[in-house]
Amino acid sequence: MQTFFHWLVGNIADLGYLGIVVLMAVESSVVPLPSELVIPPAGYLAARGEMSLPLVIISGAVGSVGGALINYVIAAFVGLPVLRRYGKFLLISGRSLDRAQLFFDRHGEISTLIGRLVPVVRHLISIPAGICRMRLSRFMAFTAIGAGVWCTVLAYIGWLLGKHEQALQAAAVQAYSHRALVWVLIAAAAVVAAYVYWDRTRRAPGAGRPDERTSGLPMAARRFLVSGRVQGVGFRWFAVRTAERLGVRGWVRNLPDGSVEVIASADEIVLTALGVELRRGPRAAQVTQLVSEEFAEPPGGFAGFEVR
Repeated sequence: MQTFFHWLVGNIADLGYLGIVVLMAVESSVVPLPSELVIPPAGYLAARGEMSLPLVIISGAVGSVGGALINYVIAAFVGLPVLRRYGKFLLISGRSLDRAQLFFDRHGEISTLIGRLVPVVRHLISIPAGICRMRLSRFMAFTAIGAGVWCTVLAYIGWLLGKHEQALQAAAVQAYSHRALVWVLIAAAAVVAAYVYWDRTRRAPGAGRPDERTSGLPMAARRFLVSGRVQGVGFRWFAVRTAERLGVRGWVRNLPDGSVEVIASADEIVLTALGVELRRGPRAAQVTQLVSEEFAEPPGGFAGFEVR
């Protein structure tokens, strides 16, 4: 690793910005190439006037988005079961895949931004996003922001080391990057808090959702039980996106028997439309049965639509 690091310092100028794009694409795909061995040497060369610091950051971010997009497309087309079975041939362990999936389930779409700052999760977070068919424009935007922040931190570390004429060693880069990561994660936590507040406000009662006062139709609640190949294929997030688009409140969860349960509250016309969408499901799913029945909505109702 040390030899490779010194090789990068001596040859990154020859590789140029295209080389940075390729190496960062590799880092963002299934190959665990540390970005600390790519961007800081380029930042060091920028301090010496041999490269442009803004172009280094842009090249790193473009490469990261490209590598993440490869993972996204693969995951979207093959699905989670195939990745679990054959992921080892792509250097994806089941444990790492589960960790990335759990991170995405806990934090939602914003995890594609925050995940760029978390080791191990960084190069795999695009897989659950692809499985869940996260909107591509949002995925690329969040990935670009997260990758841009991380590349900026690493490039600035290399620039500082080069500017002060210090020897660029792997240990020094690791030490500075770990310190920087603490501050970046603090800032990321603030971003997440703001996002959660905005998301909850958006889903709050009266926030753009039709009700009896606006639609003139009586409200109802229904329980949908969806059977087939509906777990591990992004069905819950498909239900969330559909519910948000239709203005439905309630929740969705996986059941132990392999089915998915959706509890929904809206007027009957909207619930009918929701049933049609659930029967169709995401592309990777295979819905074999959809059962719908009346459901007693809790006295306080639902605050929004959530994954359980």
